[in-house]
Amino acid sequence: MGSSQTGLEIFLSKVPSPAKVLVPGCDEGSIAVRLAALGHDVLAIDQKPLPKALEGTFSFEARDVRLFSPPQESFDGIYCHRLISYLGPEEVRRVMMIFFRALKPKTGVLFLSHLKSGPATASHGERLGQTFAYDPEAFQSLLRQSGFLTELKGTQSHLNQDWNAYVCRRIS
Repeated sequence: MGSSQTGLEIFLSKVPSPAKVLVPGCDEGSIAVRLAALGHDVLAIDQKPLPKALEGTFSFEARDVRLFSPPQESFDGIYCHRLISYLGPEEVRRVMMIFFRALKPKTGVLFLSHLKSGPATASHGERLGQTFAYDPEAFQSLLRQSGFLTELKGTQSHLNQDWNAYVCRRIS
């Protein structure tokens, strides 16, 4: 995110160790595996089933994150890489409400990233095929409206694409 540290390294420097971490949109589970290997209590969520080889490595729920109802204020951190780019603007607002409820007040850390937008991107999300790109200033405004304070903002490259990335804390 502008330095040699990855988003995961920055996230890990902000959450307690061990931490209870939610990984929504975990895909193949690589981030969840790394977090669990470091001693964190991980709950990963994705719509598609987890590869058999990873079963039992961490807690997993096969579900749509937009329908997830987490225990209130139960997570020290949420690591959400790339999922936002697959959600439309209204879905992002709904997911931000879920994340707000899930994180512990004041100490809860949220890492998230979305596709970096171009100069013509609409402020509330531009559809790019099956993904959305968001204007970083408008997205930061959405984070504030959702109850998050951005501590770090930057860009990172992943899979030959540029991503805007944020590290936030739940305000109250």
